[in-house]
Amino acid sequence: METLNIQPIDIANKSGLSERTIKNGIYDNKPISGKLLRAINTHYQVSMDWLASGNGQMFCKSANKISENTPDYDSNPRTTRIIELVSEFMSFADADQQAWLETQIKFDMHTYKEYLAKNGR
Repeated sequence: METLNIQPIDIANKSGLSERTIKNGIYDNKPISGKLLRAINTHYQVSMDWLASGNGQMFCKSANKISENTPDYDSNPRTTRIIELVSEFMSFADADQQAWLETQIKFDMHTYKEYLAKNGR
């Protein structure tokens, strides 16, 4: 907010969320909803990764796109099944559920990579 020179009311006006909801997440350390994360990403081009973890670049490279690392995955049947499972979930999930799943995968991927590294993969 400081970098963009905005206040919670500015975010509220653009997102449709209440100013109190935004202040709860920012100042009272309450959970921030997927809707708020998406609104900040969409309206201010702030990276969802950065919003969720504080890591990486603060701003997306292009408007309305989530800034992500591009990992190299081998193409194999298991990867294909996982992608199909996530795609199916995303096609039926509402926007908050989609944001939740994306955040969970991003946080858990790092743990999975550590597991693979420890097991010689």
